[in-house]
Amino acid sequence: MTRTATNPAPRTPGRVPPRPGFAAWGRLIGRHRRLVLGLWLVAVLAGVPALSQLADNLTAGGFEVPGSGSAQVAALEKQALPQRFDRTSVLVVHSDRTTIDDPGYAAALARVRAALAASPGVADVSDPRATRQVSPDRRTAVVEVGINEPQDAAYAHAPKLQEAVDRALAGTPADGAMTGDAPFYAAFQETGSEDLATAERIVLPLVLAILLLALGSAVAALLPLALAGIAASVGLALISVLGANTTVNIFTQNLATMIAIGVGIDYALFVLRPFRRALARGLTPQEAVGEALGSSGHGVLVSALTVVVALAGTQLVDVPAYRSMGLGAMIAVAVAATAALTLFPAMLAMLGTRVNALRLPGRLGRRTYGDEPRSGRLRAVVDLPVRRPWWVVGGTVALLALLALPALHLRLGTSGPDILAEDAAPRVAAQRLAEGFGAGRAGPLRVLVAAPPATGGPDAAPIAPDTRAGVERIARALSARLHTDPEVVDVAPAQIGAGGRVAALTVATRHGPQSAQVIDLVHRLRATLPEVAGAGTTVLVGGEPAQNVDLNAQVGGSVPKVIALVLVLSFVLLMVAFRSLPIALKAVVTNLASVLAVYGVLVWVFQDGHGASLLGVHAPGYVEVFLPLFLFCILFGLSMDYEVFLLTAVRRAHLDGYRTKDAVVRAVTGTAGVIGPAAAIMIVVFGGFAFTTLVPIQAIGFGLAVAVLLDVSVVRLLLVPATLVLLGERNWWLPKWLAALLPPSPAPGAEVPRAPAPRWSDHGDHRAEGASPATQPTGSTLDGPAQPSPASTAAGSQERVDAEPSPSPSGRSPGQ
Repeated sequence: MTRTATNPAPRTPGRVPPRPGFAAWGRLIGRHRRLVLGLWLVAVLAGVPALSQLADNLTAGGFEVPGSGSAQVAALEKQALPQRFDRTSVLVVHSDRTTIDDPGYAAALARVRAALAASPGVADVSDPRATRQVSPDRRTAVVEVGINEPQDAAYAHAPKLQEAVDRALAGTPADGAMTGDAPFYAAFQETGSEDLATAERIVLPLVLAILLLALGSAVAALLPLALAGIAASVGLALISVLGANTTVNIFTQNLATMIAIGVGIDYALFVLRPFRRALARGLTPQEAVGEALGSSGHGVLVSALTVVVALAGTQLVDVPAYRSMGLGAMIAVAVAATAALTLFPAMLAMLGTRVNALRLPGRLGRRTYGDEPRSGRLRAVVDLPVRRPWWVVGGTVALLALLALPALHLRLGTSGPDILAEDAAPRVAAQRLAEGFGAGRAGPLRVLVAAPPATGGPDAAPIAPDTRAGVERIARALSARLHTDPEVVDVAPAQIGAGGRVAALTVATRHGPQSAQVIDLVHRLRATLPEVAGAGTTVLVGGEPAQNVDLNAQVGGSVPKVIALVLVLSFVLLMVAFRSLPIALKAVVTNLASVLAVYGVLVWVFQDGHGASLLGVHAPGYVEVFLPLFLFCILFGLSMDYEVFLLTAVRRAHLDGYRTKDAVVRAVTGTAGVIGPAAAIMIVVFGGFAFTTLVPIQAIGFGLAVAVLLDVSVVRLLLVPATLVLLGERNWWLPKWLAALLPPSPAPGAEVPRAPAPRWSDHGDHRAEGASPATQPTGSTLDGPAQPSPASTAAGSQERVDAEPSPSPSGRSPGQ
């Protein structure tokens, strides 16, 4: 008879090698708990000023693609064309009852123009009759509001301008709505704040209820919430500092908050559970903290690293907003994991047995140490992939493939003011512009013509006398060509700048800037207009529709390299963590299948609209352009979360000498008591954001909730156990040459001697052949191989840090 290859050679009973590990780290935190708590208090207080400036440090932009045609147009316009104002907002005045020719309407228009002219930051207010910006039905007028003040001040004053408009038009036959960069940002901030408040009202009571039911103690239930709140505040403070120095999109705030709360509670639960079990065995708080991190520290670290590594793929997309959202999510996960491995153990060490205070009445209050589930239904579910692995693999793969099918007709789009609430002023203004002037009026194209520079550089020679005339001639030719396109509604007279070297045309389209017709128009114009202009002249197509095209191209072109980076880095990380090629490959493949299934569900709901009204979400008919690749990165990391903890428990049981089948049963049932509540909380947290207003945040929250649901049910309970059983001992294969290159397994985490673990009554003795109870390694932890325990260990030490099955009917453990 031979011992399982992965089992370490027996060591002297009760002796632990003096190597550092998570258990040692936990004891260090326990000894210096006051210092750790003090450092975190300093971090929280130091972040308060930055947190108060968060809204000012975020931007609604950042979706331009550096070096693209639309970015070149924006940069050249700013440099070459005369800029009278720092920025321009637009007031859309409309009346359902009368026209601008009515004296009452005209008086209301004059009153609102005067009110805006007297408002802070406003330098000029146009007359729509003079600029001929009146709709054909004479009911809608467009007033351009020139603003000369910095971005932060303009954003802060935007609500005041809308209030001035409302006051001026009160009691008149007309009403008005402001739009533009500053009004949109102000409305977005207001909507985002309301969304956070809505999510908190939905999420916090449900999360607290789940924690109370799972933990049985009010103090224990509040601790994960406290950790998540601290992690979110510190993470947002760091994001604010980042935003003060670079472009950070406003989506980052809600996204980082959502992720920090979800993973913060998740990681806290995985540390809290073994801590309370250790206290129940009579360990001191400091020893219990060491055992808790020895049990769960490795899993928390690997899980967080997997998420961060997956999110690193977002940095390959050359879009500032995209990168900022990915970086914000990485910061949220890193801070939550750091807090779970430092702050949370210090809090537990300070509280000690008071962590179980304020227990719930009755059985719920007595069940405070995380009793393992012994439900026959759970055992039946676990036995299914063990006894019928091929059937389970086939069925789960078919289910995931069915869910992924709608992703085959994925259609991408870019949202504008329509992501705001229906009564938000920028959205109302955009709708009235579309109704009065055509759908393309809200987002026109900009065609820019630039003459070649003078020989010898811009300062070497004066502009030739005929340069301006040539540019104007080319602009007229381009205008004539544009008028022949059926998608073009109107072309405004050319603006001439840079001493006659640059001309810009504003092109109104028949359809909206996100429509397929306008996207096709951008491609046509970029292909044909340079021929009209002739050699030596630069013709660029920009504006919102062109920016959408460039954004689609950048994101689409980044897909192969992002996916390759995420898959390779995740594979390497898992291979090092578990010292197994098959385990790493299987984890990557199963999580890829899970992500594709989530894509299909997103398309089915948010693009096709199935069940959207039932779920209370808005289906715009497309998926936001940045979501698929961004969700791939974050979903791949988060979907790995529970699989990492499950595989860690399987590895521990296997190191204890259990055969693969029995290690799988032991791990799945043993981790259900903590993974179940943790997953329920994650689903509630992410799902709460699906009931907010902003469509991209709805889609992210919904997608993450679906991902966790699939991961904790189909993947963790069925697919992963079945594949582990099919591979058997091959799960732990690692070539010797590769094993020599990898770092050694971490040191053992727990130093408390333990008796051999009891066996499953209906599976017999799962230990590897030849492993006697006296020498069998038990007590292994998440961060390293086990140590043998003496046969004389007290019965009170038999309970493991993590999962513990019920004893055999005889009541004896092996070796007794």
